[in-house]
Amino acid sequence: MAHYTTTGAGFATLLRLLYLGATVGPCLCKSLFRCTLMLLDAYGFTFTDETDRKALLDFKSQVSEDKQDVLSSWNNSFPLCNWRGVTCGLKHKRVTGLDLGGWQLGGVISPSIYWLGGDLPTSITNLSTNLWKLDLGRNFISGTIPYDIGNLISLQKLRLDENLLTGPLPRELPSSLGNITRLEQLYLSSNSFEGAVPPSLGHCKYILYLWIGSNKLNGTIPQEIMQIQSLVYLNLSDNSLTGSLPKYIKPLERLCTLSVEHNKLSGKLPQVLGDCLSVENLYLQGNFFDGDIPNIKGLMGAKRLDFSNNNLFGSIPGYFANFSHLEYLNLSINSFEGEVPTEGKFQNATVVTVFGNKGVEASRN
Repeated sequence: MAHYTTTGAGFATLLRLLYLGATVGPCLCKSLFRCTLMLLDAYGFTFTDETDRKALLDFKSQVSEDKQDVLSSWNNSFPLCNWRGVTCGLKHKRVTGLDLGGWQLGGVISPSIYWLGGDLPTSITNLSTNLWKLDLGRNFISGTIPYDIGNLISLQKLRLDENLLTGPLPRELPSSLGNITRLEQLYLSSNSFEGAVPPSLGHCKYILYLWIGSNKLNGTIPQEIMQIQSLVYLNLSDNSLTGSLPKYIKPLERLCTLSVEHNKLSGKLPQVLGDCLSVENLYLQGNFFDGDIPNIKGLMGAKRLDFSNNNLFGSIPGYFANFSHLEYLNLSINSFEGEVPTEGKFQNATVVTVFGNKGVEASRN
């Protein structure tokens, strides 16, 4: 049997196949991966936990020297599966989870970390199907998210929030995130990503928590995202998003929190909001929405509703008085008119705020 080294032409061919597989879409990608794995087997490549060990040691080498002490167990004297933050599978002892969140690590994300998901042939067979959790959030990691992150096809939780990350030129979020179709939790907030929100995220049909707030994103909110029926928490706040909230979508029946505050969104609020019956928290403040508040009287479980600092007008809906779970309703700094309802929750000034509406007759005691 022939054996190729990492400098051989056959290995380079395999790399090109894997790169192509990451860019052509899910159906053809699976075929290319299968073909690549057949070639790897034919050329005698083997896959062991040593692949993982080398990848993680390379990652450690990229961490700022003053923070490497927290990774002191990452050395050849300790079994790989006993390394701090590392989780291994019971059967093959390959890395299935990497949890380094909140360790205040600095440096850049080494390309080697993506070997854990199959970016290079040395680990595509196992770790691309086993790694389900990657948590590097709340550190000081800079640089970019490589496009090949889309090869981590089995990730269910990806946490890179609260770092110093940007996107690849022109500093956008990589569209390959949409290849990770098993994602349930994606946290990318509090970085410096620019550009548009990739519509490819709509391929992540099982995602529950999508946090990409507090970046520098612009453009419109893709309708593809607002059609993910599994969404429980969607945070797009504190960016520079424009346009309106997508109108022609199915109700997001599981959505608990929608957070789009402090953007540059405009237009009328869609009527479909009233059909998202699980909503408890709705943060719309600090935009340019206009028109009436749509009929959302069906949101009887609502706890926190913030419509402040917009251009909304019309009368204040009286049905808010009957929202028994309501803890906070902010209608301030708009153009509402007429009397403020006096029943139910409106009797509590610590719950309801209406200042800054010149046409409102404050008739509460």
